[in-house]
Amino acid sequence: MNKQTPRFVVVQDEETVKKLSGLNAAVANMPFDPFYGAQDVIIVLAKKECTYVYDGSLAMGNLMNAAWSMGIDSRWIHRAKEVFDSEEGKQLLNKWGIEEDVEGIGFCILGYAAEEKEKTEIKDGRVFFVS
Repeated sequence: MNKQTPRFVVVQDEETVKKLSGLNAAVANMPFDPFYGAQDVIIVLAKKECTYVYDGSLAMGNLMNAAWSMGIDSRWIHRAKEVFDSEEGKQLLNKWGIEEDVEGIGFCILGYAAEEKEKTEIKDGRVFFVS
């Protein structure tokens, strides 16, 4: 249907990244930085129409696949919906010139891992074949 509902906000400003991390931590009552010190964050928002949650989720997944293809680590950090439903979140959207009715889908943090993580075992019973 060519709705193109996802919106992207690329944040590289240290002060703004810290503010977003703080808002995110407050939603979850976390005593640590939910962005794990990342300096680059891409916020995925989606205009509220049609299949916007699915479209925004697919956009987030594609961002992470693109990062991986370039050797960049990424993580999907939740709670964007709650952050941008808050008054402070709405003020940020307004400051950035986003006036559409959007919903926060997720925060994509980008960077390079300090150490390589152990591979996770893939669980059985997740794929079913029908012939």
